[in-house]
Amino acid sequence: MDVMTHSSVTDVIHPDTLSKLAAHRGPSLSIFIPTARHGPETRQGAPNLRKLIRSVAENIQTEFGADEAAKLIKSIEALVDDANMWQHMADGLAIFASTSEIQTFRLPISFNESVAINNRFRLQPLLAYLNSDEAFYLLSLAQNSVRIFEASRQNINELPNDLLPASMEEALKHEDPERQLQSQSVGGTDVRFHGHGAGKELDKQAIERYFRAVDLGLMQLLGPTRLPILLACVDYYLPIYRGVSKFARVLDTAITGNPEHRSPADLHAAALPLMAPLHAEQMSEMVERYTSLAGTGKTVEDIAQLAEKSEQGRIDTLLLSADNSLSVETPNATDVDDAIANAIQHGAKIAIVEPTLISGRPIAAILR
Repeated sequence: MDVMTHSSVTDVIHPDTLSKLAAHRGPSLSIFIPTARHGPETRQGAPNLRKLIRSVAENIQTEFGADEAAKLIKSIEALVDDANMWQHMADGLAIFASTSEIQTFRLPISFNESVAINNRFRLQPLLAYLNSDEAFYLLSLAQNSVRIFEASRQNINELPNDLLPASMEEALKHEDPERQLQSQSVGGTDVRFHGHGAGKELDKQAIERYFRAVDLGLMQLLGPTRLPILLACVDYYLPIYRGVSKFARVLDTAITGNPEHRSPADLHAAALPLMAPLHAEQMSEMVERYTSLAGTGKTVEDIAQLAEKSEQGRIDTLLLSADNSLSVETPNATDVDDAIANAIQHGAKIAIVEPTLISGRPIAAILR
């Protein structure tokens, strides 16, 4: 019997990584292919990539010359032969290759297969993942477990948590045990939190130290993300974690109750109603602002002008159509790629919106 041992993995794209990709200039290959997490389809990723790169090899050589093309193709072929990588995939694979390095991202997006050959990377297919109105992190925080998920309206995926303490006991294991578990406090304004040991109670200071260790690990894992973080935890954990966290957007609502044994699907289902008002508010604010500024010289819709304004760092908010019409073959595709990369590089906000909200245009922007 054929036993499949594949497992799914997703990668985090840190803001500084995205900015570096956006700033890159020089021979560039941007490749997007669908992949599979489980089952026989996982075997198709490597041969599909090999076939794809061979189909565009002549175009790469024409664009960059024989020597540069050989370097790029060699780096892609090395990926094809990386059997371990293909054993651990998500829904789609994004590859950004230059003559000096190659970066890969396994993401919860089933990309349409495409290759962009240019002097900068094509980032538009990533925007469904980076869409500011939908993406968020979900932190499942319990005394005996810590899990971190990346999520959107469509997906939830658990991230590797090697940088996080596995439990409160692990986070505080180097402390004096008597400092971790304090005797019961009575009266006054002391806050008491029940633990599991010998009828004693966890003091607030121990919980704070635990949460600081979690937060430090998250900072190392996620970087200074602008995405919101939703907690799943018992209710009294939320204000304590918000009080110690260095993240800017830990939400003031949470999935309450002990999340330790809840499945990702269960947590996702509980998260969506809590995130919906935030997503709707963000989208409404962006579109209302765009509509109110139309005709005042503070918006731009022409793709060539967008590329120019973005290069000058004048884009405040970039609005892209959700109809996925911006393919590699789209007229002015290079200008669109330039506008997106420049907007990212200069810290613009980006949102995917319904086409009707920007009058059926593929792209529009609010200027600074």
